[in-house]
Amino acid sequence: MSAPPVASNQQNIHILHTLLYDLKKIMKKYYCWGHGSKRLTDLPEELIREILLRLTDYKDLMNSGEAYNIMQSLLDEQHIWRQLCKYHYSRAQLRWLFANTTNTCTPDGKVDWEQVFHQLR
Repeated sequence: MSAPPVASNQQNIHILHTLLYDLKKIMKKYYCWGHGSKRLTDLPEELIREILLRLTDYKDLMNSGEAYNIMQSLLDEQHIWRQLCKYHYSRAQLRWLFANTTNTCTPDGKVDWEQVFHQLR
């Protein structure tokens, strides 16, 4: 398995360091699984969602979905894309997109937040 884009191209490496540091603090705080090796997939879904919300590069999001089924299932939810839009883009950017674009809705008239995210990036 190759290194994640953030590690291989050395862009935004400070974000990766921050995420790993925060993950280490969380793991120490919630260290209740006993002894042995720990995996990312052992974390509660809420913590995995928080990790996804802090990834700024679209490629990192897609790679995480390919690497872990739990991450892919979270990326299949409209809720996470809505949260990603709110986390990474300002209200002004969202308002501008909704005012100037007509293809941000699903056939049933609901906002397609994944589509919104892609258009804003």
